[in-house]
Amino acid sequence: MVHSNNRYYVLREDKDLAELELFLKHRYLAFKESKYGKMVNDNNYNLDIDGYDLQSRHFGLFEYSGRSSRVVGYVRLVQDKVGPQLKDVWQLSVRYPDLIDNIDFDVNYPFPSMKYLEDNSSFVEAYEKYGKIVEASRLSMHPSVRTLSLASFVIQAITAITYTNFDINAGLVSCKLSHLGFYRKLGCILLGKSTYNGEPTYVLANPYDRLPDDFKATAERIGKAFEKYKEVHYYPKRAGVFSPLLSYVNKQENNRSHSA
Repeated sequence: MVHSNNRYYVLREDKDLAELELFLKHRYLAFKESKYGKMVNDNNYNLDIDGYDLQSRHFGLFEYSGRSSRVVGYVRLVQDKVGPQLKDVWQLSVRYPDLIDNIDFDVNYPFPSMKYLEDNSSFVEAYEKYGKIVEASRLSMHPSVRTLSLASFVIQAITAITYTNFDINAGLVSCKLSHLGFYRKLGCILLGKSTYNGEPTYVLANPYDRLPDDFKATAERIGKAFEKYKEVHYYPKRAGVFSPLLSYVNKQENNRSHSA
């Protein structure tokens, strides 16, 4: 896609089964084309799916440029209960029978990072302390948009949505050493260290009460945008604007009237 000067990005949950499939196909290709290719199972459908998808909220990052749009990013929020897209995830596994074995789940590990921690004790303590926890997982972005500013937006937006809309006390995330400093600035605390695909990985908790005060103000604006529109916008030349611009709203209304 040719990037025009008016391109912008929208982070939101899938609206139907077709969009969820697009998200999971993006996830598969993003990982297969990176050094983390072993994180996904090879299959002829180019679809990444696992048991944690059954208890997740799925978010896609859309890039809009002119009249075209495409999925360029993805992140999921893994809960310790079934997710709202449970039926759709199961339908996909049935549609592609070769993948149904991927839909396994171990009740002893309600969150993905628990499988890889060398010592689970600090995680268990955090779980008991904060109670309502989610884990941000499978963050992936298309190479053409993999910039620090856009990645920061996705991470900050999903963090804000988690606390302002889903009644969560703490978020979890796994990251490599080079990203540790970024998450520390968001108030994250280290729960433990693990090794994934031969690379050191750090499991962090991000309790709401440790969020920096300046970010809490931003999180509130993001949260209000998501609460009202069910999506958060990122305009490269309009930093701090998270709600749809009037031109976007008008375009959506025109699209709906033409399809009616």
